[in-house]
Amino acid sequence: MPQPLKKFKALVVGPHTLQQRPDLAFHIGQIATGWAHVELNLGLLLANITQANPQVTVAMYLNLSSQTARNAALEAAAETQFDETDLSKFKALMKEVRAVAKQRNDVVHALWGVEETRKDALIRIDPSEQIRGLSNTMGKSAPLSNVATASFEPVRRWAWIDSDFTQVETRMDKLVFQLFEFRGKVHKKYPAR
Repeated sequence: MPQPLKKFKALVVGPHTLQQRPDLAFHIGQIATGWAHVELNLGLLLANITQANPQVTVAMYLNLSSQTARNAALEAAAETQFDETDLSKFKALMKEVRAVAKQRNDVVHALWGVEETRKDALIRIDPSEQIRGLSNTMGKSAPLSNVATASFEPVRRWAWIDSDFTQVETRMDKLVFQLFEFRGKVHKKYPAR
């Protein structure tokens, strides 16, 4: 579990800092691409549920611009098609999808940095907190042309080590397998017409 980083000596955050920890940066890519497999299985699950032309169903699903809208389409289809047992299993799976999506988003949509005393970690900063912290100083001092030396309200920083990333990857892999397995059962139980 990521640990808060309360004290630091020299925190460097920038678009190329991940190059300093390539073994850890690799995990961010793994998590980003792993999510594509979740989305693949969700789209194909919708095709299985609707029993319609799979190409049409998947095209419609992919045109929905947010994961929330995609999940809503899946849930509406499941509620009209599944019996109570399958609907219960589906809802449990979707709860896990949302939980894994949150973890994925925390990794993929973060500012990442390095700290010289933590060679074993990448330091995660929530960009929303960073923006709020920096924006609160605007007008109080010189323009924020040099963010590295600007003083701003503190934001939470988290040290992520190898096992933290691996935990997210493992949970995502398990979810992909569960979705794949559930899709197979749906396909057998509710065959296309």
